[in-house]
Amino acid sequence: MLRSTFALTLLAIVACPAQAAESYDNCTGFIDSLPASISTQGTWCLRKDLTTAMSSGNAIEVKTNNVVIDCNDFKIGGLAAGVTTLTTGIASSAGRQNVTVRNCTVRGFQFGTWLLGDNHVVEHSRFDVNTLVGIRTQGDGNEIRDNAVTSTGGQPAAGVAIAIIANGTGGRVLDNRIHGVSAELDGSNQLSAGLYVEDGVARGNTVSGLLPTGTPHGIRLYHSVARDNIVMQAGPSTGFGIICLMDGSEQPTGFSNHNTIRHFAAPHTNCNESDNAVEP
Repeated sequence: MLRSTFALTLLAIVACPAQAAESYDNCTGFIDSLPASISTQGTWCLRKDLTTAMSSGNAIEVKTNNVVIDCNDFKIGGLAAGVTTLTTGIASSAGRQNVTVRNCTVRGFQFGTWLLGDNHVVEHSRFDVNTLVGIRTQGDGNEIRDNAVTSTGGQPAAGVAIAIIANGTGGRVLDNRIHGVSAELDGSNQLSAGLYVEDGVARGNTVSGLLPTGTPHGIRLYHSVARDNIVMQAGPSTGFGIICLMDGSEQPTGFSNHNTIRHFAAPHTNCNESDNAVEP
């Protein structure tokens, strides 16, 4: 009986790699080196960590619609190019639609990912040590959800670092975890921000660890809504928790509702706000 049990256990262990490989069954093809250009629709997968020292351009560029980049929890790394890199980790060219980035670790680029066009999704991924922006979408109907964006910033004299930017009507930034944003000083300019949302919604996000010097902004809104977010600083009160940028008529351009805001000199500014929990 003991030998039989051992044999069954050993069989189960040996079978595990075959089960793991089943995650590749839906892959149209594989990305095995960088840079890579995707011009065929379908699901394109990683099956190992990939790195590059390229200092400009796109490590992976999507040039067609209806593409999924599934990293299968592998890494796309650009740290070898240094903090002056101008490279984007994963990009889509203008006019593209329905691009999804999922299950990726993207590290050490100027932009972790920058998707142009409509109805894109960035989900279940980690963006770490990207020097200017972790995730950016630019178009209508895009969604950024359930990602971890950490240690954004470091591009010399950039004056700004923002973990997530969502430009475009109907964008949704949902349930992301942001920690550590530190812009490098450009003269007198130094803006470290967790989120910037234009014409969209930010909900359920956690923002912490903004550079306390310069002007930290937890969430920046333009014609947008922030709801059920946690925005916090560990150190002395400084900067803006949630700020709604003014339009040409100098009217508030956003709504701040049911957020928790901790240790900011200005918890909410220029917003139509209600039911926020604020700790100075």
